[in-house]
Amino acid sequence: MFISIDGDNIGKKLEKFIFLGDIHGLNKFSCTISTKVQSLSTLITELGGEVHIAAGDNLLASISEHSSDKVLLSVKKINTQEFAFSVGFSQDIKACYLALKYAKTLGSRHFVQATLNGQKIEYVVVE
Repeated sequence: MFISIDGDNIGKKLEKFIFLGDIHGLNKFSCTISTKVQSLSTLITELGGEVHIAAGDNLLASISEHSSDKVLLSVKKINTQEFAFSVGFSQDIKACYLALKYAKTLGSRHFVQATLNGQKIEYVVVE
């Protein structure tokens, strides 16, 4: 199973620090995001998954289906008022990407699973 995780409105928050000239706040926020993405990468690796991309506020990985609940729970735990992540996941990498894009259209903190049904992709919002 593929899982794609992306920060919600992280770029806008970084821009705010830049426009305010708050370099200390920018560094602190950036470090926090990097730490969270790294902790998710570590968890995925510990669960036997493979991280394909872990950069900025993005992560793309392959995980076993039985590990997905642990990863989703971990993302829910790191979502705060300060920042949040949305998630897409599927057995197919393209459907995973589309699930993430769909999750992001719903707003912040959404988790969407995409399932291939023939030529059709079905989306389910996961709570």
